[in-house]
Amino acid sequence: MVPYRSVSERLAERRLKKGASPGHVAVVFEKDIEPSKLRDFYVWCEELGVEKATACVPDADENHRERLEDALGDLDPPVETTEGDERAGGSRVLSYATGTGELVGVFRRLTEDIEEGEVEPDEIDFSEIEKRLAVPGEPDLVIDTTGKSLSDVLVWQTVYSELCQIDDFNRSVFVGCLDDYRERERRFGR
Repeated sequence: MVPYRSVSERLAERRLKKGASPGHVAVVFEKDIEPSKLRDFYVWCEELGVEKATACVPDADENHRERLEDALGDLDPPVETTEGDERAGGSRVLSYATGTGELVGVFRRLTEDIEEGEVEPDEIDFSEIEKRLAVPGEPDLVIDTTGKSLSDVLVWQTVYSELCQIDDFNRSVFVGCLDDYRERERRFGR
């Protein structure tokens, strides 16, 4: 009989396979993620050729946010932080926004733009909403480290994202998630 191995253990056994990495990877972390682990995520993305990296820590308190941002301060490319009404445009993003909070921010910006005459109500479509999101772009891969059901983050952006749920986040597990992504046949809802 084969002993049970967790997803993290199975993914950790794999090595990075040849081929392109997903263009945009988002990781959902618990509110008390160690700053060094968050920093490692961005460093690994740079090393492994991930073009855009988004970390989501929606429930972090103000003190922990400062610790996280201090740990990321000297990275290149720099990490932009965002929450609610703020918008990020760089290749490295740290989001404190919840999915519902981000959408509320979109609706606030839309209302302001309508009031200022920058957009007419009948012009509002998918692209008008998308260009006001705090975290632009659709992640190819979302890695959930919370061990719960998928968090309330990036609800607009992740409709067609591939999901990898893990119970421990380290380099070998991260590489395993990238490998798992490469093995999937993406069908985008078809």
